[in-house]
Amino acid sequence: MLQLIKAKKVSWGFGLNKFGFIGEEVGMTGLVIGLVGLFIGGIVFLTSRSSSTQKGGEGRLRYMKSLAHFVEGKLVTLEDTDHTYQIEFFYKKQPFFFVDMEDKTLRTSFHNAFLKLKTPYDFTLMFSEKPRTKLLRSEASQSMSDLSHPWTQEAPAVRPPKALEDFAIYTNHPNLANRLLADERALKIFSEFKNRDNRGRAVMSLSINEGMVTLRFHPPGTLNPNLFDVQSNVSRIDRYLEDLAMLGQILKELQEDKS
Repeated sequence: MLQLIKAKKVSWGFGLNKFGFIGEEVGMTGLVIGLVGLFIGGIVFLTSRSSSTQKGGEGRLRYMKSLAHFVEGKLVTLEDTDHTYQIEFFYKKQPFFFVDMEDKTLRTSFHNAFLKLKTPYDFTLMFSEKPRTKLLRSEASQSMSDLSHPWTQEAPAVRPPKALEDFAIYTNHPNLANRLLADERALKIFSEFKNRDNRGRAVMSLSINEGMVTLRFHPPGTLNPNLFDVQSNVSRIDRYLEDLAMLGQILKELQEDKS
């Protein structure tokens, strides 16, 4: 009786015959098969992941080549960078750049793309979300945050129009900034590229830094403009070129009026 009960336990634990004579051999065989399966599965996973990354890189290069052909520009790979491409071209006699950069994290990679217009003016216009609460303090007092990030300060010399009242604006030329934002053509362009992220924060996709007008293309999602929009149809870059070229023209007119 005791022997029968023991045999049943062996059969229940290892799935073997009721006498348990070849139980360990079959159990070890199953274990080996399982380990081999895991090993092969790991190789397949790593191979497919590498192949997917390679195909993604090929897709980026393919759309950049198509875009370079469309704008009749020169496609270059930036030095000292991984998978960063830049297209140099002219549109309406103004120098443009389109940059596609790859940023990698531990788990994935994503792309940032920028359409840039180079102007000859020493002018900066940056936007950040306006603080939602204000603290009463002396004008002479400044926090360390203000000193390290002056663009987060409220700039009374710049009068944001109602369409951009959610933003705090930093500029090195308040008078030029006010004249630019007072221009209906410029205001329409900036208003087109204001967004709210998934937390409800104001986000501006358009900025000017030391004369470089930059429009950021966001990853697929709800923010405007969307990189997928250009990747799926390179001819859609035209509308963004028109906007930046118009800003370049307006800046030129304002500089000529100043002189």
